[in-house]
Amino acid sequence: MLQCPCGCGEQIPVNVDKRAGKAWRFYCDADKSVTLFPSVWRDTGCQSHFIIWRDRILMFGLDRVSGTAPVESIDIGSLAKRVLDVWPRAGLVPYVDVADTLNEIPWDVQEACRALVKSGRLIEGLGKQRGMFRRS
Repeated sequence: MLQCPCGCGEQIPVNVDKRAGKAWRFYCDADKSVTLFPSVWRDTGCQSHFIIWRDRILMFGLDRVSGTAPVESIDIGSLAKRVLDVWPRAGLVPYVDVADTLNEIPWDVQEACRALVKSGRLIEGLGKQRGMFRRS
């Protein structure tokens, strides 16, 4: 159980056991920070939408994000190189698939992919293909 970070006081059940059906992924890295993937999006009550990434909570709503991503704790350059090294040669690929291949936190890999987009090495899909990338 997780207490909703919006302050409503609701308890949110978060299943991390794949044997019990659809489950979130729970990561605890070397510095003991906690990450939950994917985001939590409540469809009842307060309808909060948030992620927990390296002990930080990022709340989404009304086209804004409150909280800051922990990008300073990620070596984006090194991770981007590793991401590009394993990126398939053709087609749009979800960043989550590459995160699984590298055994990395998906949010970290998504940041590396966006850095690779800025450098012109990857292209991100549009619309329903957002979060999927291909080589340029």
